[in-house]
Amino acid sequence: MMSTRRMEFRKSLDGAFVAASIITLVFLIAYTAAGAYGPYPGLEYDTDWVVQNVSACKANDPYCESERNALQPGDQIVAIGNLTRAEYLSNQNQVPFSGYSTGEPVTITFVRAGGTHSLDWVMPVRTTSSILSTWVQIIICIPFWVAGSIILFLFQPRDERWRVLILTNYATSAYLIVGLVGKWVPYSLLALHVLTWLMVPMYLHLHLIIPNPLLKKGRRLFLWVLYVLAVILAFFEVLGMLPDSLLARPSPPIDGADFFLPGYPAHAIFLSLRHLSAPHGRV
Repeated sequence: MMSTRRMEFRKSLDGAFVAASIITLVFLIAYTAAGAYGPYPGLEYDTDWVVQNVSACKANDPYCESERNALQPGDQIVAIGNLTRAEYLSNQNQVPFSGYSTGEPVTITFVRAGGTHSLDWVMPVRTTSSILSTWVQIIICIPFWVAGSIILFLFQPRDERWRVLILTNYATSAYLIVGLVGKWVPYSLLALHVLTWLMVPMYLHLHLIIPNPLLKKGRRLFLWVLYVLAVILAFFEVLGMLPDSLLARPSPPIDGADFFLPGYPAHAIFLSLRHLSAPHGRV
């Protein structure tokens, strides 16, 4: 009887992880598509809204050609239409340039050399290269999904290490795609923060059991407390009850330095524990 229940539970667990694999892949594709076909202003700017690059014009696009030099790298954008950067950070569903079609003007307010200027930026024709450059970014995320799926279908035994490795790889792939293309997708900053809270215990859990178990006594209780705390913080994040200062970088996603933010505290704690547990302080 016990053996039958265990087999049924294992089948249910396997099914749940297969579903997680499918959901993660669909999420990666859908999120990339949303980024690739979202607003296209024809310029690139960083998390501080500082212009980095003005994209090349598509052939026979008079709107684009007429304003290529209106904005320059280094210009500090302070408002896009009626959306200011402060409002963008506080309102998670806002997307810059959203609602503007090709050929439609958008008033951009920016600071250059200490002076504030405004211009009507006309939305250019979307280029094929811009679409491809967004889709190419999924290549960075797919290896983590592939690694998780290989572990899911090929690795034995199906124990705690198996489960944590799968979930950590899937979560990392989702985190990366949100950071890479989230600028043009609503609620990306919220998603990035929620994933940050949830991934900290995942990374720490991973390092506590691989390659050799640490904290054998009390590890389960410690991880339970950590996961519960992470879920509570993620829930408060969704409700907007947490100050931005609790996370290292409150700016919107995109910066490469943000990608592995969840791993930093986990790696630091892991290395400390490894050092303390190793004979004569050697890891």
